[in-house]
Formats: sequence, structure tokens, C-alpha cells
Amino acid sequence: MARQLRYDAPAVHFNQALPLGNGRMGTMFYGGIVAERMHLNEDSLWSGCGPAGVPSLARESLPEIRRLLFAGCLRAAHELAIRTMPGSFSEAYQPVGDLVIETDGSEFPVTDYRRELDLDRAVGVTCFGRGGVIHRREVLVSRPAEVVAIRWTVDRPGALDCRIRLESPLRHRVTINKKGLTLTGQAPSHVECYRSKPGEGIHYDERPGHGGMTFAAGVAVHAPGATATVHDAGLQIHGATELLILIDIRTSYAAKDPESMVSEVLSRAMACGWASLLAAHIADQRALFERVSLSLGETEASVTALTLPERIARRGRGEADPDLDALVFDYGRYLLIACSRPGSQPANLQGLWNIDVQPPWWSGYTININTEMNYWPAEVCGLPELHEPLFDFLERLRVHGAVVAREMYGCGGWCAHHQTDIWASATPVGFTPDMPNESASRYAIWPMGGAWICRHLWEHYLYTGDAAFLRERAWPAMRGAADFLLDFLAERPDGYLTTAPSTSPENSFRAEGFQAAIATGSTMDLSIIRDLFGNCIAAERALGGCDPAFAGRLRSALVRLPPLAVTASGRIPEWDLDYPEWESAHRHVSHLFGLHPASEIDPRRTPELANAARRTLDARTDNGTGWSLAWKINFWGRLHHAERAYSLIGKFFNPVAPDQVDLDHPGGVYPNLLCAHPPFQIDGNFGFTAGVAEMLLQSHVQTDDLESGPPWESQISNLRFDIHLLPALPVAWVNGDVTGLRARGGVTVDMHWRDGCLKEARLTSASPQNLTIRLGDRRAVIPVASGKPAVLDGNLELLNIIT
Repeated sequence: MARQLRYDAPAVHFNQALPLGNGRMGTMFYGGIVAERMHLNEDSLWSGCGPAGVPSLARESLPEIRRLLFAGCLRAAHELAIRTMPGSFSEAYQPVGDLVIETDGSEFPVTDYRRELDLDRAVGVTCFGRGGVIHRREVLVSRPAEVVAIRWTVDRPGALDCRIRLESPLRHRVTINKKGLTLTGQAPSHVECYRSKPGEGIHYDERPGHGGMTFAAGVAVHAPGATATVHDAGLQIHGATELLILIDIRTSYAAKDPESMVSEVLSRAMACGWASLLAAHIADQRALFERVSLSLGETEASVTALTLPERIARRGRGEADPDLDALVFDYGRYLLIACSRPGSQPANLQGLWNIDVQPPWWSGYTININTEMNYWPAEVCGLPELHEPLFDFLERLRVHGAVVAREMYGCGGWCAHHQTDIWASATPVGFTPDMPNESASRYAIWPMGGAWICRHLWEHYLYTGDAAFLRERAWPAMRGAADFLLDFLAERPDGYLTTAPSTSPENSFRAEGFQAAIATGSTMDLSIIRDLFGNCIAAERALGGCDPAFAGRLRSALVRLPPLAVTASGRIPEWDLDYPEWESAHRHVSHLFGLHPASEIDPRRTPELANAARRTLDARTDNGTGWSLAWKINFWGRLHHAERAYSLIGKFFNPVAPDQVDLDHPGGVYPNLLCAHPPFQIDGNFGFTAGVAEMLLQSHVQTDDLESGPPWESQISNLRFDIHLLPALPVAWVNGDVTGLRARGGVTVDMHWRDGCLKEARLTSASPQNLTIRLGDRRAVIPVASGKPAVLDGNLELLNIIT
């Protein structure tokens, strides 16, 4: 099945351009005619030169903040906290610059224009006729060769003349010779975003050891039979029939001599030639992308013939287009492959693609939902190795996180707050000159980010069963995060343990006549703690009882945490008291962490809490920013409410104009299908993909006794898994097929359904086990052998004998 984004005109805005990447390096191409512009990014190019300092007054003020909170003096606690706990803001992800290719002949009319992005091949193509000449331009970003490669051909020999130049918004210089161009530059030492006057807040420090990192971008050019001349404006190519342009970018963060490394990489890649580069690239892409295949039904030919913006608008009006739904599911997988590979940096708030020196939200790692959402599709879509950059980053974050835990809170272990950067800063962020201090109370003072990311370590183990990973990588990080929380928890006057100070990202409430955000024991805090402690107990047992004393401490703390409550209005409260929300339809739904991504709230096991979660979502409304809509798809899918999840998919397709970057504008997607907060945030794309998977397949650690014990106790026994087939299948997806989805327990699931009913399911396990399979109200326990598929019919009857 072809998976392509197709357009009949060039892009004129970033939010119309199309993304390509190899994890480390990325580009956005416009498909220009007279001039092609390609934005260039390298994922280790950031401002700054190290992690932020720890706020010096925080540890001293913490006891008084807690005393005030427990005494009910919220305003005084709030004022002391925002004065003493936030530090300096994180650094910003930086653009490298642009490759610009210009031609003459603008007076000729253009015919048969086509611009497309092929997801299966990860190749962008621009074709058009001009002046009787057919132009074809292909672009890819190769993982095997580590280069951006552009091939431009014309059907009339010698008919291609062009000028090639490099630009950058950072401090730089360009050198040119007949074989190519080299741009060397330096990133700022510090960038402040959200200044009222653009350009203010960009700092270059000339002191040794205080300057920003350096970088080099090289362009190598090969045009057989053509002539090349050097001009101030760039490299002039005359009389070409075929033009090959290769680009590499390196930074001083990852290379001792960026310029020399660029030269070596380009020489090696140029020796391969286009055909070899293309073949290796496609093989690499397909090895990942073809692990999953999804069809949600056929869309009428008259609809698929429309331009993609027309289809987005149509789908946003609520009209069915199952092929487009599946395309955006695949686009999320494509984007994760493009911006997160082993050895790269993790996907940031814009994945990999950024054109601004002062990007929205620093284009950083926001770990109170957004970074985590980036990786929700990794395991279920059979891409576990794409999780590795997040795990590598976590190793760095633990280092500074231990310093912050000790110096800010007097605690062991490690922690991290809501925003971080390539320097793995773990401190609460501070303020910018044009941002009021009070705003930081809603997001900064929240040391739960590290604990949330640890959920990804445990999930990776549940999906893969990799005991070495659990022992060597997951357990040390999970134990350290739990260690911090054991020390950080404070005793309430009634004897329960709680967090203080505590926020519920990024909402606030009405108290004492002001907009308050700091209280004690937010629901999200306590849900994260229960989740982490329960996962640690299970991990310790899976490792053969490696630390029974520590597991005992966790059990003792768990029974002293206040239970998840339901308010008088029948909802899940956001804070420990049922404060009136300042913004009832806030984009974050932090207090439902226990529903998703955790599994503390379950429609079958905890029906009263599930009903309260439904009421909470109703009160939050189905509106929101793009990524918030994606999270709500996952919530409703987890609640097995197919039509509500599907209605949110429709809202996700709200078409947003490419120049619309106003936060107050409704969320949706841009013409290039990238998620609009607005502005552009990539987490919504990944959340959408995860949400579709959630509607088709769910899997959880099996609960042994539904009537007794808290939910984490089920994880103390040997892990067994429930697998739910088609738990939230909407009417609009009445016919479909999916192959390659993964369930916890190391199980690959293929399904085929017609008229809304499962016809066949094929489950292949990496190890022998008994699986509990659920389909609606039906339940069956199926034995599966290692590597031998168990084939089930729509009644969950085995169609083959497992031996």
C-alpha cells in the first residue's frame, strides 16, 4: 500500500514543507521551482555550554514552604516557593541554516507540478516541467551514509544551470570551492525565548569556556560534464544533466573536529554514488517502517484524488476518510524513525526540525507529558530500538538529577523537573524578562519528570522481556528515582504521605482570592509515585529478589499514600482537595495519569474510577491543543469508548493555516500533517499514532485477584499478560487489517476484521506462555509457543494446534 503525502504546489511556509531525517540530521524541503530552500538541522546543536545551576535558596526554604502548606497558608507558601525554588531557564535547540538552490527561467510557465513524500522509502520528490524541460529532484537523509543527498536531473542534456549557497542565522562564515561549500559557525552561549522584541536575548560570550558550541556544515557537489565556478553568491553550476549534492553537519558536542569529520563523511559518501546511496537508504527505512501495516478500510477514489489539504479539511468536518486516518498513523511512525535512532539525541518538542534561534518552548524536552508522548508509539509499533535515545539521555539526566536531589531537597536518588535540554539540566526552570514569575508556579516546581520517564524503562522491559536491560539500565534509574521520592515524601497531619510542594502541570486553581498552583499531593504526583513504586517492586522480583529491603520500604510507603479519590461531583480531583480549577478546559489532563499512560484506572478492574475518569474528561471537554487532543484519543481508547475516541480523531484533523502560530487558536494539523499546538509541536503526531494503536490493541499485566489488594500487588507474582483485541473499534473502521502491532509480553499481533467483527487474529510470542485474550465480553486463555503463531477466529477459538 502506497503511503505518500502529495501536493500540487510548492510550499511557501515551514508548516507546508516536508520533513526528512536520519535521527541525527534532518531537513525540510519546499519543492521550489525557481529556488529550492531546504532547512538543515543537526540534533546536537544547542545554545549553552552546560547544565543550569541549582537554586541556592531552595533547600533552606523547603521546610517553611511545607509548614505553610500544611497550615493552609497557600498564598504565603506560593510566594516563598516562586521566590526561592526556580532557577535559570533551559537552553534552546538551534537551526543550522538553509541550503538554497536557485535557477533562472522564471518567465517560463510550469506544468505538471508534483511534490510528494514517500513514507515507505523516506524519499521526497519534486517534479515539474518548465521551458520544455522536465525536472526531477529527489532528496533523502541517509542513515547508512550519514548524509543529506539530493539528486536533480533534467530530460534535456545540459539544460540545468543553478547557484548553490548556504545561509545560517547563527554566527558563521562560508568558504567555497569548485567541489562544494563549507559553513562553519558558533551557537549562542545562551538564548532567552519569548522576548517581546524578536532578536533580544540572544547572547554570545567570548570568554574561554563560556562560548556556545561550534559546528560545521559541508556541501559536496558532483555534476558530470558541467562546469563549476565560484562567485560571492555561491557555487555556480552550468550545463548539467544530473546534479548530486551531499550534505553533512557536525558539532563540537559530538565531534572533536567537526569540519574534518564532515569532509571525511562527504568523501566517503560521494564515492558510493547515488544508486548505492539510494538502495542502502531504502533498505534501512523499510527494515523499520514495514514492521507494521495498517488498513482501516477503503476511501472513495474521488476523495483520494483530492489534494491533501482538501482531505484534511474534509476530515476535519467529520467526513470519513479511513485511508487518511491510517496515513497519519503511519506518518507518526515515519517521523519517529526520522528523528530518533540509536546514538542520536531523543526527539525534542519539534522532533528534529526547527528554523528559529528562539524556538517555541525552546524546542526542548518538556518531560511533564510532551517528551514522553513522543515515545508512546515506540514499543506498540515494533520500534523498540528507537526508544534508545531517550534511555541514553536518561543516563545523563540522572547525573545532574542526583546533584539537584541532594542540593535542592536534601534527598538521595535523583530527580528532574519539567523542562530540560541537551545538557540534561534537572533543575526547576526560572523566568525570562518578559514572563511573570507567577507563571513558573504552574510548571517549574515539579520534580516528577524523572519518575515519569522511568515508566518508559519498565515498558521497554514488559514489551521485550530483556532481562539484561532491566538489570543494567532500567533498575538503577528506577531505583534512584524511587529513592528520591521515598526521601521527598512528607507526612501530612493525618499521617498519610504526600508531596509538598506539589503542582498539577500546568493548571492552577482558585484559592484565597488568587490564581494558585502550589499545594500538596496533586493527583498526578501520587499516581506517578504509585506507578513507579509498583513497577520497582515488580522489577525487583523479576531480578530474583535483588533488593528485598528496598522493596519492603516501597510497600510500606505505598500503603501510606492517600488512595485515588472521587469528588462529590463524581470526578477525579486534580489536587488533594477539590479546589475549583482556574481553567476547567485546560489542555493538560494531568490527574488522569492513572488512566493513561499508567493502568491504575481500568474499566474492568476499577469501574467506579473509570466512570469518574469519564466524567472528568467530559468536564475537560473535547477541545484542546493538537497534542492534548491526541492524549484524549488515548484516554477514551483506554476506556473502550470507540466513538468518543473516533470523534477526537476528527477534531485532530482541524485544519490550521500554515502561518497560524497563535496559542489561543484551536489545535489540529498543518497542511504538512504536522501537529499544530499551535505552533508546531510533534508530540501530537506521536500521540495520534499511539491512540490509534490503543483503539486496536491493548495489553496489561494480568491481575490475579480482582477483588483484593491494590493494583500494584498483581505485579509481585510472575508477570502474565491480558491482551485485548479491538477494544475500541469505531463504526467508521468497519473493515480493516493490521500486522505487526506489539503487545506487552513480547507478543506480535496481526488482525483481520470485517463488518466490525474479528475474523482472525494471529499472535506470535517471543517466549512460551499462557495469554489471556479478550474480545468484547469474551475471554480465552491461549497457550503460545516461542515463535509459533497461535491463530484465533472471531470466537477466540484456536484454528491451529500449538506444539
